[in-house]
Amino acid sequence: MGEFELQRELRQAVLAQTLLMDAPSPPIRARLGALRALVKEAGTGLDRPVLVLHSEPRELFRLDADLVIGSAAACGIVLDGEYVSHKHCVLRKVPEGWLLEDQGSTNGVFVNGKKVERRILLDGDVIQIGRFTLTFFRETTPAGCDL
Repeated sequence: MGEFELQRELRQAVLAQTLLMDAPSPPIRARLGALRALVKEAGTGLDRPVLVLHSEPRELFRLDADLVIGSAAACGIVLDGEYVSHKHCVLRKVPEGWLLEDQGSTNGVFVNGKKVERRILLDGDVIQIGRFTLTFFRETTPAGCDL
């Protein structure tokens, strides 16, 4: 089997595993409407995926390319905390969407309260890294859609 076929099978396996995982819980989904309003108010629109870092003040990060999250100064998102590894995790654009991969961090990455090694992110997923919380927005919600 060639490298292309192995990569394709790996992507399909990751997608299948992701589809079996839980979506955000109802209490988390109830807060998504307010966060969407924050994103729109900031004027970024949702023409591409964004991460919202729940800090004071909140920060918005547009996802254009692969992004490293960690405590090192060279990371795209720097989280300065005792439970954050230098290169904690990476977000990669793959054909199925955005893949979150733990990079061997000491304390792990949690999505919707469950520890994950890798996962295709779904709209509204809540990511926990140490004491930091981020929300992933993949696309705008159609008008009239109930969160």
